[in-house]
Amino acid sequence: MKNRTFTIMIVSKGRNAPINFNISGKSVYLAMAATILILLAIGTTLHTNRKLGEVAAKMPLVTEENIQLQAELDEMEDKLVNLIGQMEELEELSEDVRGFVSEIMPSAASLEENSAPPAVADDAEQTLGYLKERIPVKSQEMELLLEDVATVREKLEVTPNIMPTQGRITSPFGWRSSPFTGRNTFHSGIDIGGGNFGKPVLAAAAGRVVRARFQGGYGNLVIIDHGTYSTHYAHLRSFEVQAGDRVEKGQIIGQVGNTGYSTGPHLHFEIHKNGSPIDPLKMIETEAPRL
Repeated sequence: MKNRTFTIMIVSKGRNAPINFNISGKSVYLAMAATILILLAIGTTLHTNRKLGEVAAKMPLVTEENIQLQAELDEMEDKLVNLIGQMEELEELSEDVRGFVSEIMPSAASLEENSAPPAVADDAEQTLGYLKERIPVKSQEMELLLEDVATVREKLEVTPNIMPTQGRITSPFGWRSSPFTGRNTFHSGIDIGGGNFGKPVLAAAAGRVVRARFQGGYGNLVIIDHGTYSTHYAHLRSFEVQAGDRVEKGQIIGQVGNTGYSTGPHLHFEIHKNGSPIDPLKMIETEAPRL
């Protein structure tokens, strides 16, 4: 085919002689090859453009999906931070409350201590799951601790453990030489004196006033019932309460005086437990010096 010659004749009505073109077989071969290459190029271009169009059409969907995934990730991180914050607050409050309760009620400190999160979490979902499980447990522990705190506070309110007035301890609890007879007698309370005449006398615990009147050697006497305990305040100058009154811990019930059998202004203070006198200094904390 390459060695052959092809003649193309063009005949026109306006011309008498036709126009002849001689084309070698080689030229025809090259023209056919070029045509095939052009067609292949056009086909490849069309296919590529179609694929690019499909990719371009999918891009908004991919972008939207990425945005949604990022939003979910951000939300998960926010939840994680929030849960960690709650855990830290619960841990801190739990330690504070447990420390307070354990000083007075050691059994309250026996609640679960193994509340530390795992050292390494596989992923955020695992950490979130762990925290969601721990928070209800810690909340339940806190409820138990708060119940113990409420119980302790109620008990403390009716426990006489504060000094009822200012002054120093002029006579302790126990056997002593009577200032009136010189004989060895039992002193069922403590005397608080030292220039405190007229100073306020406070209820050492919450309770109900069962007596507020003059009673022999005790002079003006107030007795408060606290349940297990009762407290006696003698030699008062005057009363601020009367029998039947409910008093709060630290409430003023009278003033230091010198009524009854007394060698000078002072408060005679007694604590009874289940009806028997006990040493008040074993119940209260004081820095008052003894004489």
